[in-house]
Order: sequence, then C-alpha cells, then structure tokens
Amino acid sequence: MLNAIFNLPVDTAPPDISKLPFIVLVAYVFMVALVAAVTEEAGFRGFMQSQLERNFGPLVAISISAVVFWLGHILQFGGHLDLFVVSAWYFLATSALMGVMAWLTNSILPALVTHAVADFGYTLLSIWSLSRGVSLEKVVLGSPVFYVAVITAIVGMPLTVACFVQLARQGCLCGLARNG
Repeated sequence: MLNAIFNLPVDTAPPDISKLPFIVLVAYVFMVALVAAVTEEAGFRGFMQSQLERNFGPLVAISISAVVFWLGHILQFGGHLDLFVVSAWYFLATSALMGVMAWLTNSILPALVTHAVADFGYTLLSIWSLSRGVSLEKVVLGSPVFYVAVITAIVGMPLTVACFVQLARQGCLCGLARNG
C-alpha cells in the first residue's frame, strides 16, 4: 500500500507457497502468525514495556518499545531503507496500539491475539495476491489490493476503538485502574 503512494522499489518476494495443499497452507500461515505474535508480544510488551513502565511510566514505555519494534523489522525490507523509513508510521502506530492494549488490560493476551489475527490475515492476503502476480509492495493506487488495505484500515480502527470502549464499560481495563 505504501508503494502505491510513494512508488518505492521492492525486489524481494517470499517463496511461492500458493501451490501447497490448502490445509498445509493454512497450517503454515497459522504457525507463522502465532510464532511472530507470541515472540514479539512477549518480548516487546511482556518484557520490555513492563520493565520500562516500572521506571518511566506507560507513555515512555509504550513509545520506546514501539520504536524498538519498528527497528526490529528492518530486515523484512530487503535493504530498501526508503521503504523502511516510510513504513515507520505503520509500525509505530501498530506497536503503540498493542502497547496500549497491554497497558490497559495489564496483560499481553489481547495484544497477542490481535497481533496473531492481523499477521494471519496479512499473510493470507500476501499469498493470495502473489498467486495472482501482485506484490502488496507493488500495489498501485486504485488497484483492488489497495482498496482492500484501505477498507481494512477504515473498518479496523473503529472496531479497535469500540473494543476498548466495551472493555472500559465492563471494567476490564485494569491498567487504567492501576495507572490512572
């Protein structure tokens, strides 16, 4: 989606796994999403953010862990520093959202589940688009994949806010009670 706006080059592509049997493909995508979510949430939110919160408070902790999260994803850009820098807003916003979830609920579980579902969906979308000869990084403004990404963002943000509002109404935001 970023390339549709900034026309950034991406020469690397993941291996074509779209020809695998459906059940193998789903199992593969599930494990990729689960492993990434568990390791990243345990490390960035469970360990780093919680330690920083104790010393500096939630705002500093969430901010620092978001920056480190973004920097930790540099290798997935295959040497394209321009794309990595332009993607900062996405990684910082996503990490901050996960950090706020962890802080508000005093648990990494909601962020872990959200992270796994997002990775699962994005990986499936990537495989689907690559099987049709479209790289998500080479998406052009106005293409179907571009609109899927925009619609996902437009629908996803209000749903995220609605979830937080619902948690607050049910008194489940123990992080707020602890820190506010």
